Amino acid sequence: MKKAKTDAFLLAFLLLLLLHLNYAYVIKELPDIYSDYNGHAFVFLPKFFSRTTFWDGWKMVPYCMWHLVALFFYKILLFPLETSAACASCVFVAFSYLIFYWLLQKLSLKENLENGGIRSALLSFCLCIVQPISIPFWDATAYSVNPLYSPTQMCVRGFSLLCFFLVCDLWGIQKDPNYQGRFFPVERGIKKYYAALAVLLFLSAMAKPTFAEVFIPAVAFSMLFTWIRKILRKDGTAKPYFQHCLYTLCCAIPTLAYIFSQFAVYFLLGGSHGGGGSLIITGFLEVWNFFSQNVALSLLLSCAFPLFMLLLDPPYFLQSDEGKLSLVCLLIGFLEAAFLGESGPKLLHFNFAWPLMSAMFLFFTVGTMRLLTLEKLSRDRLGKRALLGISWLLFCLHALGSLPLS
Repeated sequence: MKKAKTDAFLLAFLLLLLLHLNYAYVIKELPDIYSDYNGHAFVFLPKFFSRTTFWDGWKMVPYCMWHLVALFFYKILLFPLETSAACASCVFVAFSYLIFYWLLQKLSLKENLENGGIRSALLSFCLCIVQPISIPFWDATAYSVNPLYSPTQMCVRGFSLLCFFLVCDLWGIQKDPNYQGRFFPVERGIKKYYAALAVLLFLSAMAKPTFAEVFIPAVAFSMLFTWIRKILRKDGTAKPYFQHCLYTLCCAIPTLAYIFSQFAVYFLLGGSHGGGGSLIITGFLEVWNFFSQNVALSLLLSCAFPLFMLLLDPPYFLQSDEGKLSLVCLLIGFLEAAFLGESGPKLLHFNFAWPLMSAMFLFFTVGTMRLLTLEKLSRDRLGKRALLGISWLLFCLHALGSLPLS
């Protein structure tokens, strides 16, 4: 009982600390006219204030979940606008923090890890603040796993975690009817979890479509590859697996329709600030090279820890559902950042870096979970423990990278 109270106290304390840091950061960012928070709070949000302007607001930011929550604080609870913006961000920070904690506790229970509530709370806190490793004198612009400056990217994080691990559990039971879900009890009935996936995906698109833009193609290509492989094996499993492919596609259809409507508004109806522009195919890394002279170093600084985990345990990332899906997401996110852009002055906004940041977020999460599992498996192997120590060092460097933003 005493341990449970200690765990609960630390969980609540770290949550309050995280909310304090986030609230202070948002309030600091709001006066800066070039910050994302200033634009969303003082330009976009007022467009939602009345029925006559709501459509204009939706056209500017059809991914409006953060704005609707901020409106709740502003219009219903009558908070000041600045406070409403900060509180809305705190809601989604708390959501992702609690999802992290829940996932880590589920993993500990499933894998019989010595990973109590205190450690789960500390890791959840760190996973909410990790940033690129900063080396100022190197000419490389790293991109953040947790871009604190973007309220909408912050908004989508919790939904992306739930979608990712729900799909992995669905894949598990698709392959083996006796599979016991690691995070979701899919063995109790799969249909309701397909419905849950459809809802969570749609909510992620309302938060920010960039996660779905990388996640849906990754799931589609992975399942298509598996289906083709089953056809070539001629073992009779291709037909039932194809039904699962269709069910998963149905889960994605509402989200795809919403994203296509967002793109239509964004590119055809003059939505978002600046108006105009269109989706274009760029030269390889054309936009990225405006910001960094060393893209490889940019990626290394952005996610050094999970990349080291990939080198440390490649079979896991190439064979497990979580590892493979995180790598496919990372590859698709990289290709979108490398080849997609917007015409005109918005080319330099580099908006197609956002899907890559969502993919890095998932890659970082999977790497952390694998590190916890490897600690148990490598307890008696000195060399492997030393390599795991390097992994923890990189993880801590990423966490310390958040200090200048706090």
